[in-house]
Amino acid sequence: MEKDKALEKALKCLARAEGTDSEHEAETALRQARALMDKYHLDTGDVLAAGVIEHQVLCGTKSKPTTWMFRLAGICATAFDCKVVASSFQARGWHFRFYGIGVSSELAGYAYSMLHHQLVRTRKAFVAQQKRCKLATKRRRGDLFAQGWIDAVSSKVQQFAGADQSTSEALLAYEAKHFADANEVDLQRVEARRAHDAKASDFGRAAGRSAQLHRGVPRAPQPSLPHWGTGR
Repeated sequence: MEKDKALEKALKCLARAEGTDSEHEAETALRQARALMDKYHLDTGDVLAAGVIEHQVLCGTKSKPTTWMFRLAGICATAFDCKVVASSFQARGWHFRFYGIGVSSELAGYAYSMLHHQLVRTRKAFVAQQKRCKLATKRRRGDLFAQGWIDAVSSKVQQFAGADQSTSEALLAYEAKHFADANEVDLQRVEARRAHDAKASDFGRAAGRSAQLHRGVPRAPQPSLPHWGTGR
């Protein structure tokens, strides 16, 4: 606990040093930060990482999230100048862990939750209308639908966030401290094999253009679902 308080104080000293126009005040604040770091054996990475806030969002699955879930989480994280990793918490299942400065991680998680709810619902409805298909074909088309949906919604998330994009040293320090062993996820796109596969992506893009994001709305809206054609 004493070390946590020292981290907090050192972070405030660094912020004060950066925010003042007085060279004397800046030197004093930096000297105080350095004294705390030396006393509690802290390095710069420890202090920078202390300014990062993490926000966890339940993936809704006990198995590893799908590629399209990772893509959607990544788009939301990037839009709010955050980063994201996925972690499994045994009985609690998988979570996406957004981390960023200030409220950015919470906003990224909020955007993901809203969009995930809408995508799952529309994807499920689309797959249900794929009649006379093998299970593997339904899954592939469902993934192609999700891929098109996310392509369409990407710019909408950027506009909703309105955040400047800059890789923060604090995020890199937090990543090195907490997620150094995290494996990189292969986000390879699904390839269409037949004409109806290509249509699945088209339907997904069309549905994605109707996705909704609203600030301050606690629950995702329920858009009406179109009828998608079927085929082998």
